[in-house]
Amino acid sequence: MGSPFATGGSGSACCILIHPNGKFAYVADANNVYAFNIETSTGALQLVNSIPGPVPADGLALDPSGAFLYAVGSGSNSINTFTISSSTGAITASTPSSLELQNGAYTIAIHPSGKFAYTVEAGQKLVAYGLHNGMFTSLNSIYSGALGSLQLAIDPSGSFIYAPQTGTTNNMQVYSLFQIKERDRANRI
Repeated sequence: MGSPFATGGSGSACCILIHPNGKFAYVADANNVYAFNIETSTGALQLVNSIPGPVPADGLALDPSGAFLYAVGSGSNSINTFTISSSTGAITASTPSSLELQNGAYTIAIHPSGKFAYTVEAGQKLVAYGLHNGMFTSLNSIYSGALGSLQLAIDPSGSFIYAPQTGTTNNMQVYSLFQIKERDRANRI
């Protein structure tokens, strides 16, 4: 297979995602975001391109349709958006979206519908965003209790989001996305 496959970058890689079509992989390290083609019969990777990302990158997420890749980092005040070429898997930087709390994000998750995104900001706040064509819109929804969460998981039905807590608590925080949506809707009326 030729493993390991070099990115050509520096620093530790934080995360890897596989495109929904299974043909592309995306990796982020301390400085860049990389796109790879996957040889489906062997799993071998071939670097397609790389683009500067948040420094350092702490989280990646894919749009469920496979059209966009998102990257966040604890040292960045924005969510980086990359468009994905459906034929080659190459990524192109798009206009970034501002973070609600303006002090970096430690992870990101996209709702199965592709209409909402969630980040952990300020090391402890779950923040909800509306999402349309790769652009994030603040929903002015900030929830406490995601202390030190470095990863978020949304169940396939899109009903719940899970945030493991680190540090001295070592708990799992569960948020009802229905309750978040209802609160957001009530705030807009």
